[in-house]
Amino acid sequence: MRRLEESWWLKLDRAEEHFRDLTDEVGRYAASHPYKAVRGNPPKKHKDLWVYRLRVTEQPQQRIAILAG
Repeated sequence: MRRLEESWWLKLDRAEEHFRDLTDEVGRYAASHPYKAVRGNPPKKHKDLWVYRLRVTEQPQQRIAILAG
C-alpha cells in the first residue's frame, strides 16, 4: 500500500489529473472538427496527383497550452 504522504506520490497523482484534463480538452477540440481539407494544385511534374492541405479554422483554447505546460 502506498503512502499518500510521500511527496512524489502526490506529484504523480497530480500529474495524472493534469494528463486526464489535457486529454479531455484535446478530445473536445478535435471533436469540434476545427479544420477543413482544401484542395491545392499538384506539382507541375505530377499533374496526376491530388494535393490536399488541412487548414485550421479555429485555434485551440489557451487552456490546452496551459495544461500541456
